Amino acid sequence: MNADGTQIRNLTRDALGRNGDPVYSPDGRRIAFQAGANREGATSNIYVMNADGSGQQRVTNDPTTSNDSHPSWSPDGSLIAFDRRNDQLQRTEIWAVQPDGSRERRLSASTGNDASPSWSPDGTRIAFSSTRDGNWEIYVMRADGSGQVRVTATPTRDEGEPSWSPDGTLLAYSAGRGSARDIYVANADGSSERRVTQLARLVWRPRWSPDGSHIAFFEWPPAGGNLYTVNADGSGLTRFFPSLSVVRFATSPKRPIAGRTFSAVLRVTGTGAEMSVTCRANAPLAGKSLTAGRARCTWRVPPGAKGKRLRGWVAVSELGTTVRRSFAARVG
Repeated sequence: MNADGTQIRNLTRDALGRNGDPVYSPDGRRIAFQAGANREGATSNIYVMNADGSGQQRVTNDPTTSNDSHPSWSPDGSLIAFDRRNDQLQRTEIWAVQPDGSRERRLSASTGNDASPSWSPDGTRIAFSSTRDGNWEIYVMRADGSGQVRVTATPTRDEGEPSWSPDGTLLAYSAGRGSARDIYVANADGSSERRVTQLARLVWRPRWSPDGSHIAFFEWPPAGGNLYTVNADGSGLTRFFPSLSVVRFATSPKRPIAGRTFSAVLRVTGTGAEMSVTCRANAPLAGKSLTAGRARCTWRVPPGAKGKRLRGWVAVSELGTTVRRSFAARVG
């Protein structure tokens, strides 16, 4: 899709089973993705296709695995790192392979699970998450798998899905416990950590924009699966594909009366905890309320306003999306 969420197009049409984890190659000509595991006992593999969805080719094919996922291209496009769940060993490891499926090799192995590799912009390091020390933490290793170092140490929560900033100085990742998670950013060595979102919901997979100004991530169902972007400083949280829409708009009484209150009620669907209401009119505001998709704004109509025209509107906003309805009537 376009960066603003328009012109969505299907590239795989589920021909290979369940598809996921798409990532563009550095030159933008190809996409690596996970496919398969759409039924019990089935395996999933890493595939590569052209950016228009043509030329789909399987890259990995190890019969001992149940899941190859989270592909990450090296900056020069010569390798794809991924994580492999080995049912025989009952653990997940980081592997790398050339885009044509050759020279497959293991980069990490531990007593825990290693997952979600992310290549640094200069190609010298790979960030990943691991449970080797008891809970999910962020680690960094050299591109050949050596020099594995833990960069987070928070036993009260889990960290995962690391992503390098374009300049290689920062890591964004999901952190929390259970379904209460948020996006965090820290220096590549784990220092100066800061919380970017305040959602406390099941959010995953942060990815930086090419200029480093924004971070995209998604929220997993049933909390309300959707895509989001947020500025790197935590401001400007925006949700894609919003379901915010107007169900009904009404005023009470139908015609404003001088010396009495006049109310406008806007009912909307698809709202959540971030919903807010705004009221505007050329009359003093008596109050406003917001409950479960119902926004009510009430104004005091001055006694001397008879014969004049009352104009105003009610708006409901949620994460970058706003619906608004206006009214205009002569005061009786």
